[in-house]
Amino acid sequence: MLVSKYRRAIITEREVIGEPILANELAYLDQSDIELVIVEGFKHEQLPKIELHRPSLGKPLLFPEDPGIIAIACDEKIKEPCKIPILNLNDPKQISQFIIDHFSLTYE
Repeated sequence: MLVSKYRRAIITEREVIGEPILANELAYLDQSDIELVIVEGFKHEQLPKIELHRPSLGKPLLFPEDPGIIAIACDEKIKEPCKIPILNLNDPKQISQFIIDHFSLTYE
């Protein structure tokens, strides 16, 4: 258990070994007061995604093959033309503002 004066996190073992299904994992959350859940991974799930792309690694973009990709966050310019926002991977404020604006979240 990890505990601070603000929060508590309990880590448990998964009962079934294998690739997790996001909907099953989200069922463990009390969603009564949640506006947004940010997940890492689950690239094959059908949900809005920000693709993280580093051209220097030589891997192709997942966009436009994945219709769930709503923006691309890069650490350098990409050569491929895109009709979705391109964000600076090294600018977390820009990325967080995009998320707030895209999902019409209120920020206090």
